[in-house]
Amino acid sequence: MKIVYLGHHALGDAVMKVPAIRYLIDKFGGKNVYFTVRDKGVENFLINHTPLHKDNFLFYQKDNSIKEKVEFIKQLQYHKFDYFILPPTINNKNGKLLYKLSRAKKLIAHYEIHSLPKKNEVYVHQFKHKVLQNLEFVRYFEDWSDETIIEFANKNYYLDNIDKTNVNDINLKEKYFMLHPGSGAKQTHKRYPVEKWRDFVSILRKTHPEYKIYVSGVGGEGELTQTITAPYKNDHFVKDIANQYTLGQFMTIIRNCNLFISADCGPTHLASIMKTNMVTVFGPTDYHITGPYTHSLRVEAEPKLRCMPCHLSIKYKNKGCATLDCMQLANNIQLLEAVNQQL
Repeated sequence: MKIVYLGHHALGDAVMKVPAIRYLIDKFGGKNVYFTVRDKGVENFLINHTPLHKDNFLFYQKDNSIKEKVEFIKQLQYHKFDYFILPPTINNKNGKLLYKLSRAKKLIAHYEIHSLPKKNEVYVHQFKHKVLQNLEFVRYFEDWSDETIIEFANKNYYLDNIDKTNVNDINLKEKYFMLHPGSGAKQTHKRYPVEKWRDFVSILRKTHPEYKIYVSGVGGEGELTQTITAPYKNDHFVKDIANQYTLGQFMTIIRNCNLFISADCGPTHLASIMKTNMVTVFGPTDYHITGPYTHSLRVEAEPKLRCMPCHLSIKYKNKGCATLDCMQLANNIQLLEAVNQQL
């Protein structure tokens, strides 16, 4: 019995699929479960932290060439999958097209709770958080209640017994905050304004002088971290660490920090799955859908704006509005209060 589970997202979304992956492997065995990813970073994370077999990854990106997409479809057809699982976090229209092209025997796809299932839609989508949405296909194989699904997710979400990767230039035993201001190259609308982050570093230095502050970033976020840390070049308690570490080292630094402070981003899910206390700043996106599953306090505009969240709207989609009022109205007083509460 061979299953393919679609998950070609960024790292944060892959993290939220961990309980679902563990269910499938418990049910069908590691060699029978295949998973789609969009890059090597996600593949490496899943190989190291889930029972997925290293040979069972299929690569797919929306911006692949026609030749690469044809090759991907040929791979799907070659495996002759019995089940093609399309979670609600994958575009339904595109996912169903891939199912038809794959020639898999059975599609397991969601339908909204307020609608009737169409052909090949076999489970209800009624949870709000993505961790639970990703796991809900279990209803096709098991007669599980909502409570049973939640219990399974809670037991299988965390990473336990993580090997500590060697990090030579950071003392992991000292007190330090980790601040991650980025939110990916294509989703800059989710960022707390850079000038507010810069001012907040100054506030932390005054209110918590015993803590070092490491400002992290990945990919093209180096310019952002440089802007934030520029006023503190002569302060050895503030350090820019963007793009300086492997994923394993990065996770080790997050896991050992006293508090992880961030925007809505992939690394905040890494912090969540490792039980690191954190504070996240939310605005355009819905904390109850995409926020860290556990261990976080959120900061957002108060009072909450009527347009929040906007990421699901037809008008703004996943880009936010030009003025980003929700992020402008959130403030460092709230952020400091949340930090103090978590400490």
